[in-house]
Amino acid sequence: MVTKGFTRKEVMALTGLKSGQLSYFDHTRLVQPEKIGNLKHPVVLYIWEQLLELRAIAKLRDSLSLQQIRQVIKFLRESGYEDGLYNKPLLFINSSLCLATEKNELGARLAMEVLGNHSGQLVFDWIDPLGQLDKEVEEDARTNPAIDFESFKNRAGSTKTA
Repeated sequence: MVTKGFTRKEVMALTGLKSGQLSYFDHTRLVQPEKIGNLKHPVVLYIWEQLLELRAIAKLRDSLSLQQIRQVIKFLRESGYEDGLYNKPLLFINSSLCLATEKNELGARLAMEVLGNHSGQLVFDWIDPLGQLDKEVEEDARTNPAIDFESFKNRAGSTKTA
């Protein structure tokens, strides 16, 4: 049988997240894997984008709240996982998230926050670029003895969104 996604064990090895954390993200609908087979003990599979999301969550969990992480993941999804997006800094202005490099959007967000918030106070939270998550995951898969790299490459290529 050819697996089209990544198993829970592989995801844990490639993200550093624990089984309980993955279960929590599934239960709270942050990242919901596909479940196949027996309802009590299904095979749990994650697609490529979910693997990258979980890698991002693992990087962000020490510096951001879960609410902020949800916004980052939503932003990545709405951006269609655009190439290079992970290499750009993000900025929270109060509770609004935007790319820190898009000056027009940044100016509009600042104006909206100032006009919408009569106190005039702005809170900024800078998020450093997440890096090349796809390349990091691939390199970890190549060097991790628990991962069959050839199988990983085939599955990564077949699960990426066109």
